[in-house]
Amino acid sequence: MKTFVTIIITAIVLLGTTAGFSDTLNDLTVTPQSSLAGEYTVYNFKFTARTTIPQEASFRILFGQDFDLDQIVIASSTDQATLDGGLTVRTVDDETVVLDRNGATTSPASGDTIKFSLAMVGNPIAGSYQIDIETLNWDSVTVLDQGTSAAFAIQEPADIASFNLYMTPQNPKAGEPVKVVVADARDSNLNLVSGVVIWLLNPAL
Repeated sequence: MKTFVTIIITAIVLLGTTAGFSDTLNDLTVTPQSSLAGEYTVYNFKFTARTTIPQEASFRILFGQDFDLDQIVIASSTDQATLDGGLTVRTVDDETVVLDRNGATTSPASGDTIKFSLAMVGNPIAGSYQIDIETLNWDSVTVLDQGTSAAFAIQEPADIASFNLYMTPQNPKAGEPVKVVVADARDSNLNLVSGVVIWLLNPAL
């Protein structure tokens, strides 16, 4: 009788472990289009699926409290051949964004490369960051796979040391529309940078 009881208890423990199992994403990368602190930008996500991703799956993205998520409204697949259909922003809170697949007709398999983007993420202060992602089943509860991204850097904006200014027409007349383009902004090390240029036009000239 003791042997019989021991076998049953062992089986229950094993079943419980299997039910809570999820695969680990070990090649997750997060790439912001702009790495400047304080800017709102597009974040690109890429990873290799470790299990089949259902048509009704969701993605939960855990940014942490340092990011500004208040302006997030748009997400999209950047590889329709693998992750078809759209992505709907279901919920956004102070640290987490949940995206739902919609209009999907395919279920990416284990080994497929998943790529999608999220617009208007507010960059934190300068530093090194990582973001967690979970792929959720149709019930939005069961975690199919999860992972932490490789570290990426956010940098302070560099001071602009020089830039080129193009004006069309070159000699505008009063009341005439003027188009001004600022290009080739560089720092003191001649690296291309982005930032704010304030240009004052002296009407006496």
